[in-house]
Amino acid sequence: MGHKENNQEEERDSFEETPYLRRQRAISVKRTQVEASKLVLFSQIFLALVALAGLGMSIRSFGEYAATSPKFDLSIREVRGIRNLSEATVMQQLAPLIGQNIFRANYNERIRALMQIPWVESVEFLRFWPASLSVIITERVPVGYALIGGAVELIDKEGIPLGASRETQQHFDFPIVRGLTGENTTNDHVMNRLRISRYMDLLGELESGREGYSADLSEVDISDPDDVRVILKNDPILVHLGKESLLPRFKLYLANIKKLKQDYPDIDAVDLRFKDQIIIKRQETSREAKAKTST
Repeated sequence: MGHKENNQEEERDSFEETPYLRRQRAISVKRTQVEASKLVLFSQIFLALVALAGLGMSIRSFGEYAATSPKFDLSIREVRGIRNLSEATVMQQLAPLIGQNIFRANYNERIRALMQIPWVESVEFLRFWPASLSVIITERVPVGYALIGGAVELIDKEGIPLGASRETQQHFDFPIVRGLTGENTTNDHVMNRLRISRYMDLLGELESGREGYSADLSEVDISDPDDVRVILKNDPILVHLGKESLLPRFKLYLANIKKLKQDYPDIDAVDLRFKDQIIIKRQETSREAKAKTST
């Protein structure tokens, strides 16, 4: 009996030890796999660093070549977008770029120089391989001749003077715009923006139909932003249009002026700011008279 009991105890000890020994072998295998993975990762990182070092040396070599080779000296390929500016005026500002290295040239400085030309609204540079430059100019669009400080200059939709008319390559048929002032103060700037906006409202309304009435304008006075006043071509009468309903009031004047001139040959001005009324100012007596509209 004692012998059997001893054998049973040995079997139990052997049975209990077996799982423990198996877990040891499993752990040993896993450690081997982890060490192999680390070795592969280390090899990959090493090769990547070697490749990056080689790439860095190549980039540095190319950078030195690009910075010194005459192959990358700038030239102006073309100037696009100019209509009223001469190409010579633009090239005068671009001249410092010519011959500079395309990778080191100060483009912003040249853009600022070009933006100093009144006609230039925006500038864009397009670079072509290996070292040519296409310059795209967007010009300001003139909308009238403004009388400012005794000089007549073309202006754009923002009221910006466009310089001497000798820059233009064509004749513009615009009315004379009165009322804009030199911008010496912030208030001058604000008032000029309001005045030019009234002028643009007038042009927009007169051009909204097929008639193209803006071509009939000789002068536009925007001194008072609340009262746009116009003089038509071959017609000395000053017409007060106010600041709204400009097209209907303009048409009202055209529809009645022939009869008004017959009834009042000495008309000096016509005021259309009041609903259903045409108020006329006569030259000799400076009296105002009211006439019913003939609509």
